[in-house]
Amino acid sequence: MINLGLSSADQAAYEATLKQSHRIRTTARIHDRDEKVIHTFQGSILSGSVQVDMSSTPSQLGFAEGTTSGTGAVRNLDMTILLPRKDQAWLPDAPGSESAFADNFVSAEYGVFVEGLSAGPGWVDVPVFHGPITGLQQDGDQVTIRASGKEVLALDPVLLWNTLTVRKGTKRTDAIRQVLAAMGETKFDFPAFNSKMINTWSLDRYAEAWKMASSIARFGNWQLFYDGRGRARLREYPQNRTWLFKSGDDGTLLSKPRLAYDLASTRNVVEVVGSPPTGNAKQIRTESRPSTSHPLSPWSLRRNGVRRNMVHRETGAQVNNSREAQDLGDRLLNQMITAQVQVEFDTLVIPHLEEGDRVAVMVGETYASGPQRVLEGQHIEFSLLRFTIPLVAGESMSVGLNRRVSWRRRGQAPIYRWTR
Repeated sequence: MINLGLSSADQAAYEATLKQSHRIRTTARIHDRDEKVIHTFQGSILSGSVQVDMSSTPSQLGFAEGTTSGTGAVRNLDMTILLPRKDQAWLPDAPGSESAFADNFVSAEYGVFVEGLSAGPGWVDVPVFHGPITGLQQDGDQVTIRASGKEVLALDPVLLWNTLTVRKGTKRTDAIRQVLAAMGETKFDFPAFNSKMINTWSLDRYAEAWKMASSIARFGNWQLFYDGRGRARLREYPQNRTWLFKSGDDGTLLSKPRLAYDLASTRNVVEVVGSPPTGNAKQIRTESRPSTSHPLSPWSLRRNGVRRNMVHRETGAQVNNSREAQDLGDRLLNQMITAQVQVEFDTLVIPHLEEGDRVAVMVGETYASGPQRVLEGQHIEFSLLRFTIPLVAGESMSVGLNRRVSWRRRGQAPIYRWTR
């Protein structure tokens, strides 16, 4: 959950406003190659959304490797605006210009008008996107902008193209800064973590800097991502729930959740095998298991008295000691022991949520007949991997799937809260 710099009372007032009818505003800005603002849009935004999809990098949260995103970026923006009458320096000089928008960035903020702020009524602006423009389409007075998160500036085909050495003993946070700075990054938000590199890493010219930086973070048991401000952010993996989606007058659900289970990807034993530090032949090895009372533990799933060990092996882990290896194994187990549940639903917009946040959905009583009865009283907690933030009024936020937000014509019905 992104820090908005609010006091606890103002944060509570802001979150309460999200559950009621309220005014919103969307502000988009065009930036130059050094990310300085050169143009601002507000009332001229016709439609758009920020699509967040962390399932393209699921290994960061302990899921099986896989790729579902064509860009490799977690956040992608699609926005249609009215063509500005002046200050069009960011637009191409002529059709087919090879340099058109190649060095421009775009950012977006989702503003909420809050009546109950301690300093009086005012706007709370939530940064939801900042990244390079990857495409632009003009149709008369309308311009559609497509952009991707800043990860694409350090992923194939944008290669390191120079060798880089990260020395043993370097703080992992400094190592990540060093790798990303080699690609031109200057915006960081890192805590004061003290873990250090156990070996020297040599990156050749074909290295993808973002993958290397993510690997360093992962073995430190941290999540590395670009937030809505466009800053490379490092944090411990969220463990506590940050938001509860529920129905009713105090809730935000707009539809009944759709559930799908996949037990095939569940693991109940995690073995971490660490690469020994340079000059040390002793290998680090730890094993993480749930308690025997856990319904998916090897003991609970025993067949004819034989335990069912469903194992994930994490080999070559760059960990300094057994404690780091155990922490890594426990986190991976915490993710993998849960029966993989895909949850999809529509909700009122909660713009300050971030990829990887722990959230929960609570479904109240339902009196429908048939298969919907399986939803009665369910409470499901999960990591937020995929969701869409609309940039215009009258559209819902989708969780568990990405949905493009098109231009809503006048006269279309508004959204309604699901109450049962």
